Amino acid sequence: MKLGFRLWFRRITCCGMEQIDNGGATIILANHTASFMDAMLVACFVRRKVHFFTRGDVFGNPYANRLMRHLGMLPIYRMVDGKDMLQHNESSNSEAAAILKGGGAVLIFCEGISDVAPVLKPLKKGPFRLAASLIAEQDMAIALIPLGINYIDPEHPYEDVFLEAGRAIDLSKEGSSLPHLATRAMRRAELDLAPLVWNVPEQAKWPLVGIGLKSFKQIVARVRFSECQNFLAQVNSEAWDTSRLLQSYNRIRDQEKVLLEIPTKGKKRQMHQLIVLLGLPIGFLGVVLSGLPLYLAKTIADQRVSSPDFRAPVQLSLAVLLSLCWYLLVIFGLLTILPLMAVVFTVLVGGWLAWFWLKIYLPEWILFWKHHKAGTANLPVELKDFHAELQASLEKALERN
Repeated sequence: MKLGFRLWFRRITCCGMEQIDNGGATIILANHTASFMDAMLVACFVRRKVHFFTRGDVFGNPYANRLMRHLGMLPIYRMVDGKDMLQHNESSNSEAAAILKGGGAVLIFCEGISDVAPVLKPLKKGPFRLAASLIAEQDMAIALIPLGINYIDPEHPYEDVFLEAGRAIDLSKEGSSLPHLATRAMRRAELDLAPLVWNVPEQAKWPLVGIGLKSFKQIVARVRFSECQNFLAQVNSEAWDTSRLLQSYNRIRDQEKVLLEIPTKGKKRQMHQLIVLLGLPIGFLGVVLSGLPLYLAKTIADQRVSSPDFRAPVQLSLAVLLSLCWYLLVIFGLLTILPLMAVVFTVLVGGWLAWFWLKIYLPEWILFWKHHKAGTANLPVELKDFHAELQASLEKALERN
């Protein structure tokens, strides 16, 4: 699965993860953006086994129940699952307490719900009651680690993702009263999580967040989390008149399809074109030989998954599973032609990578070809102004860092 993430994302940046890897009883308090992809990312990029709570309704099947518990998942039931099921949460909390007493780590998505919106949602009290009860009643030393999970674009491949762990929250001086301790822990977590996650409270500004963050990679080779936060600080600032930019965005979006993100330019654009030209032969074979499982994964995810936070993790999981089955089928089908196996396998793996390159850059090149004439940009004036103001803001974020 870790290899799948490396292929799916452009870059995965982990910061402060040693706070979690140090050992001892640990509760990881994370935001929740992309459904079960969040938990899989943490499980893959933390160097210790992590148990985590997940939706209880998927534990109904006995085989699924056994598999999920083997993977470290604990069921948590909600009101929508029925009042009778809520009583099982006590058993899950007891299991989590036993794991913590044994020096283990438990991941809790303290917002309670998964949502791709770039905003920190109100935290639920459940995780903090669990921590407070173990600290106050059993005098346990538990490290509460805030963790921000941030995607440039959680719904599309080949974008950056940032895992940002903060310092452990110290509750040793917060008093011994259970309600007081739980409340203080939740308030501390809200304060400590805020700088670790994308947080733009005004919903009207969310389109600018997505376009701006995706445009960063056209300006710098390596996008840094701190620079993204600098840009979001400008979006939140009243000093930057985003209303005019949003009006331009809405008018441009309603016109024919154009590149809202800042397009690649100069040498970087030429490098992208060179890569495509060199990769076209193997890319063509890749589409022919590896396109079927990837196409099926995308089609199933698009048609069967309506929630944006579930679509990308479902597509990724299906792509890995179907590609593995497809590769094995092709390889075993060629067992009688052993000399060709290495060649076919290389083409399959190379084609998988080439498919992503073509999928990512081909739409952009088509739009560039449409809006460029004799090497000179022929974009609509309003779109050029939109790009110019957006780029100025991104460059300002780089200067402030």
